[in-house]
Amino acid sequence: MRPIRDVLVHMIASQRYWIGHVIHGDPREATLRFIDGLTAGRRRDRYRSNPQDARQTASIEEIIWHVVTHEQYHRGPLFTRLALSVRRDLPDQDRLR
Repeated sequence: MRPIRDVLVHMIASQRYWIGHVIHGDPREATLRFIDGLTAGRRRDRYRSNPQDARQTASIEEIIWHVVTHEQYHRGPLFTRLALSVRRDLPDQDRLR
């Protein structure tokens, strides 16, 4: 298993790449401002998702969902590692409570 630090760095780098590099190059804080300002039409704008292949594109909406699901994918293993190693006071992230 990769160290917790490496997984966190990977998650941040992934968001920076997809939102920052692929779409427009702003820092992480700008991501929320960017998402809040999207119109329905703008969400469908497409960008090159692979620098080596111009045929591979993704819409802004697809990129945002990719980032969200990617972070959720890593969240479970991160919380498990933290709980098993050092932390017992992790926040309850259950959105239904």
